[in-house]
Amino acid sequence: MASDDVVTRLEKGDVFFLDVREPKEVEELGTFEGYANIPLGQIEQRLSEIPRNSLIVTA
Repeated sequence: MASDDVVTRLEKGDVFFLDVREPKEVEELGTFEGYANIPLGQIEQRLSEIPRNSLIVTA
């Protein structure tokens, strides 16, 4: 996706920020405001928490 497209989606509020690190990593390294933390090993069980109609940006 082109950076201009990402900026447009950000402006629309059509972006879901997903932090897939383990809680210990988030605690040690911090995260960005607005990111949802769902560890990679829990993604399958927590799919209902991830919007289907938004651009997903992961960290």
